[in-house]
Amino acid sequence: MFQSKKANLIISLVLAVALWFYVVGQLNPETRRTFRHINVKTINEQVLTDEGLAVVDVSVDTVSVQVTGKRTAVNSLTESSFKAKIDLSDAAEGTNQLKISITAPDSVEVIDQSSYKATVTVEKRVSETRDVSVQYTGNEASGTEPTTTDISPSQVTVSGSQSQVDQVASVVAKVSAENISDGESSQTASLTPVNSRGKTVDNISLSTNKATVTSVLRYTKEVSLDVPVTGTDDNGYKRTVKAPDTITIKGDSSTIDDIDQIKAQTIDLSDVKKNTKIKITPILPDGVEAADDSEELYLTVTVKAEEEGDKSKTFTLSGSDVDLNDAEDGLDARVETGSIKVTVSGKESKISDISESDISLSADLSGLDAGEHSVKVSASAGSGVSVSVSPETIKVNLE
Repeated sequence: MFQSKKANLIISLVLAVALWFYVVGQLNPETRRTFRHINVKTINEQVLTDEGLAVVDVSVDTVSVQVTGKRTAVNSLTESSFKAKIDLSDAAEGTNQLKISITAPDSVEVIDQSSYKATVTVEKRVSETRDVSVQYTGNEASGTEPTTTDISPSQVTVSGSQSQVDQVASVVAKVSAENISDGESSQTASLTPVNSRGKTVDNISLSTNKATVTSVLRYTKEVSLDVPVTGTDDNGYKRTVKAPDTITIKGDSSTIDDIDQIKAQTIDLSDVKKNTKIKITPILPDGVEAADDSEELYLTVTVKAEEEGDKSKTFTLSGSDVDLNDAEDGLDARVETGSIKVTVSGKESKISDISESDISLSADLSGLDAGEHSVKVSASAGSGVSVSVSPETIKVNLE
């Protein structure tokens, strides 16, 4: 009976161990899973900076990894459990193929990744100065506008590759409009390098990442705008203009309440010869500014050349001014006609500068014998004009 109990105990122990192996092996089996959109980060960028270099572009932003491990271990992971890094310490100027290293928890094994290498482009590092501009976010009360009274610093140094730095139009400080009131207040804002379209420029470092922005809430008002224009019909051109008839101003409510019109500086168009836009400069009273949507107002100018009418000028020349050409050998020629009137006709721009010295008269004497002859006289005064003479013939004596 004692042996029977001992045998039963051994059998129970074997069954328990077998059950444990079954539970572990069957209920928590080995499994595989893919984790996507793991951000790829660069390390040791300071090594490039010390060598006067900067990263222009990294071809891979994110990677996917496939891991294997026990189901419970795998299921406990998220994308943030993995780190993807590119070591820049061995990069050089130009194009580099660098390894993407994956760091994973010890409980799983990485068996595959979507990209093993990335193309990293490196250029010479440059530094330039850019203005800090303020961008207000959130909603402000109707009829008001947050206004910047001070930015510190107002400029920062942007550093990176030449091609990236060239893209930076300004450095933006974003400030919440909801925290601005009638009295001046200051906020610390993070700085972001942006291009002309307001998009962030990557791979740029700033001399400082923060700025202090002092702001105040101003009241706005739309008023009429008078833009005086001169020279619309000068110098042979007819100019038509189109200007905005209103401008939005801002300031203290007590300052802008009594303002109904703003006059702009006079714009002279006399030298404008093609279609263009000219910036309008409003004349603003003390304590008044143009609102953000009225900072850039333009006069649109359409130009058309005026059609010139025909004009004429008449000159009186002496018969002795006629060049007598091709007289027979041994004959002397003399003009007997005392004076000749020459009329020059054409567009005003063509004849306005013609003077008596520009006119030439001539007569052809070829084939004529000695004696008195009536000869046709020819006149010219340059291209683009017509010339008439009176009388059309002159008397010439050949001896």
